[in-house]
Amino acid sequence: MPEMTASVVIDCSPGQAFAYVSDYRNDPRWRSGVEEMRQDPDGPTGAGTRTIERMRFQGRIRETEARVVEFDPPHRVGFRTTSGYFTASGHRAVTAEEGGARVEYHVLATLSPWLRPLTPIIRAAFARRLAKDLKSLQALLETESTD
Repeated sequence: MPEMTASVVIDCSPGQAFAYVSDYRNDPRWRSGVEEMRQDPDGPTGAGTRTIERMRFQGRIRETEARVVEFDPPHRVGFRTTSGYFTASGHRAVTAEEGGARVEYHVLATLSPWLRPLTPIIRAAFARRLAKDLKSLQALLETESTD
């Protein structure tokens, strides 16, 4: 069961950071591999919002559905997958930090039995991707906050 947490401090307001990361439709702009992300209903995120993610993984497009199971603006949005390649849950949390906002991304994935032997490799690859994605988010929000 890979469990990963990564965070980054972004030079923007906590409100701006939360508004951005809690709107899953923004994910293709900062999460590598995400080709499309839809929300149902197509409006503001809230508890019960369904997300449909199309992600390129291992050279294939995989679709994952999830539900927002926790929505506590402007601090935390939690999710749990309902279908897809693997089962996962986690959250995106925003806290005020001197100089801006700390964005934390936490994921707990349950792998199918045939993938479990690869847990160390999958964990390392996902940790690298998560760190890269948060750096992309940082660059994006810091650029937008200065425009």
